Amino acid sequence: MLKICRNSGLYAALIIIQIFFIYVKEGTANTYQKYVEGEIIKSEFFRSNEWLALGHYRKKYFSHKYISEADDPDFFYSDNGVYDPQLELTATIAAFFKPAEMNDEHPQCKHPARFKWLKNKIPLDIAQLPAPECKRLNEWVENLRGKKVVLVFANNYLNNPSSMFGHTFLRFDIVDSSNESFLMAPSVNFAANIEKREGLLQYIYKGLFGGFPSSNPIEPFYHKLRTYSDYENRDIWEYQLNLTPDQIDTIILHLWELKDGTFDYYFLDENCSYRVMSLLAAALPEINLLDDYIVYTIPVDTIKLLEKHGLINSKTYRPSELNSFLFHIKELNDYETSLVVDLVQNGLPIDSPSVTNLPADRKALVLKLSSEYLDILVNKDVIDRSMSAKLTHDLIVERSKFPMPVMFYNEPTVPNSPDEGHDTHLLNIGIGSSEDDIFYSMGYRAGFHALLDPIQGFEKGAHVEFFNFELRADNESNIKVDKLDILNITSISPSNIFFNTSSFNFAIGGKRKLIDNQYPFINYLEFEKGHTYSIGKTNLSGMLHFSLNVDNDIQECYDLGIGIKPFLTYQSSKFSYDIGGLVTKYIFGNVSSLSEIWGKFGYSISSKNTVYLDMRYSSNKRNNMYEISFGLWHYF
Repeated sequence: MLKICRNSGLYAALIIIQIFFIYVKEGTANTYQKYVEGEIIKSEFFRSNEWLALGHYRKKYFSHKYISEADDPDFFYSDNGVYDPQLELTATIAAFFKPAEMNDEHPQCKHPARFKWLKNKIPLDIAQLPAPECKRLNEWVENLRGKKVVLVFANNYLNNPSSMFGHTFLRFDIVDSSNESFLMAPSVNFAANIEKREGLLQYIYKGLFGGFPSSNPIEPFYHKLRTYSDYENRDIWEYQLNLTPDQIDTIILHLWELKDGTFDYYFLDENCSYRVMSLLAAALPEINLLDDYIVYTIPVDTIKLLEKHGLINSKTYRPSELNSFLFHIKELNDYETSLVVDLVQNGLPIDSPSVTNLPADRKALVLKLSSEYLDILVNKDVIDRSMSAKLTHDLIVERSKFPMPVMFYNEPTVPNSPDEGHDTHLLNIGIGSSEDDIFYSMGYRAGFHALLDPIQGFEKGAHVEFFNFELRADNESNIKVDKLDILNITSISPSNIFFNTSSFNFAIGGKRKLIDNQYPFINYLEFEKGHTYSIGKTNLSGMLHFSLNVDNDIQECYDLGIGIKPFLTYQSSKFSYDIGGLVTKYIFGNVSSLSEIWGKFGYSISSKNTVYLDMRYSSNKRNNMYEISFGLWHYF
């Protein structure tokens, strides 16, 4: 006790000295913080494209004020940061001076791309800033750094509304890697986080108005390849991006900042491709990649934009499992083809004479394609996976008896890539005659591809249009709306000996239609389903037709019809047509029937322009009418 008292003066002095140094250190840090803030504000760096891109700020329509697209409050350090990039920058700098003991939770660790940008803007004295230990960030960066970035595009998938325009995501490849290492390469996928219990109406509403939060999972590429290529039968295109190591580093760091799902997901505008482009914009602020996207974002347009700015080094095509199988099956003769079907679907034993008597090379080919066919049917849920286990095992065992791997004579032909297709906006001008009266037409289609458009770069048989608007004017300058298709989706999938696939059409909007002896503009909802068969290069389709028409010009204000729709379609890079008819019997409301016949033809004269001819005839018990028109579709 005496010892403590005897040295209490020294002890107090030490405490005072310690407090003094702490005060000096904190005072110095505070002074340096003020210096950094002053330099940033003086130079108005908060107006720079880099800072605006890192904060995902966009100017409001009809205003010069900013708003961030980020929907997570934790993304900001200022309470008003979502609206004010200057306040957010000041608050971010202050956050970077917080105690280092926060480590992984320190703002320098949570927003490393911002910290990197700040260091590049002014020569920071790192010794005067806290130095937190960012273990989780360093592990993340180590997993992705030293890679090249590949933009992956999966072709449109009409069975899922969120993917009917295609889907894009990023893959990080090891430089100078082997051909097979890409399967394990990490990929990041910006997608909507959708719960399975969502109903159809909820799904559409939330998808259009941002009810789904985004998720940005990172997983090996083979997981995505399995989903898109095998399960959904979508061709894959890979575009290696022309980026510097520093730009790739910024992408990786900014991706860390967004990893917890910072945005709401919208199917039409802030979707997978828009998020990829906003990520790239943080590393390429001088290009302003997002300026072209005002109302909606179509994935294929983003690829064209990257091509326009010279950001694509090379592209690679990977056919889907289905397309690869359909190509390779052509190497079999009719007898061998029937064996594949019998082995997989009809229970033909592998040791039956019809199989064992084949020459060794032909038998190996039949067994390999049988295995591929079985895998496709299992992925399509046509055959239960547990029920196919024995056949899968038997095919593998039998194939293993051949010393050499099965080699195909040819590989699938590489089609035109999506970026080589026509532009997705369309302007229509035309002239025509209806009941001997001349009319002039002008219209606009927001996107993105129809059956009569040039096929190169698009999926054959896929038709997706939204907001297809057309006006007509007669000789007396009377102008009226002739058509307003909000959404029109058609999938023509030919059936064959292997797959009994369905074709369908769904459309909603407004159009003019023969009702009794009038031709009013009505609101409609249509759904059609049936089958398609190929006759050479022409497809013959037959569908059941269901329609609901609602308008005051209809006798009961609505009618509900059912009908039969046969039609022929042909698509090529130059010439396409759609010829068919529809007989509809109305069972509620307007109790009558309507017969329609049409022939629509398109001929591409350049990558930007297609001339068209449209002929149609409609008839009911009270009246009939015909019209013919021709004109130009301009893609832009």
